[in-house]
Amino acid sequence: MAEVQGDDIRIHEVIAFKHDSADIQPKSRNVIAAVAELMNAHEEINFVEVAGHASKSGDAYYNRALTQRRANAVMAALVEEGVDPYRLRAVGYGFYCELDSNNPDVNRRVEFKVMRRGGKRTKYTYTGGGCEGATDKGIKPQPIPDTAPR
Repeated sequence: MAEVQGDDIRIHEVIAFKHDSADIQPKSRNVIAAVAELMNAHEEINFVEVAGHASKSGDAYYNRALTQRRANAVMAALVEEGVDPYRLRAVGYGFYCELDSNNPDVNRRVEFKVMRRGGKRTKYTYTGGGCEGATDKGIKPQPIPDTAPR
């Protein structure tokens, strides 16, 4: 259900939310549990950004806030599953990191970007889980907090 691929934790099912909400659908709890199990088994994964993304439907400001609430909810669920909160950060990118303009469903997603592994920075340390479009709109990657494990 979840696996480490390079600097990503890939999930094989989407994390679903109630419509227009940050409430995680019960059917997605097993996906979150799988990510937590993976992270707990891979202590060398020091820091992960939980990146929330949306489709282009709706207002940019609203979508950014919704994706932040959803990323926060996923992070909280991971902590409930035993993941150290100092290994996580939640960021909402709104609709600025579109994958496919013809398929809004693939743009509504949560991604897990490994930012530090085995004490070393990854490619995401400098870009976060975002993209150039998000950076252009002022969503700048933040440094890994000093509280994160090394």
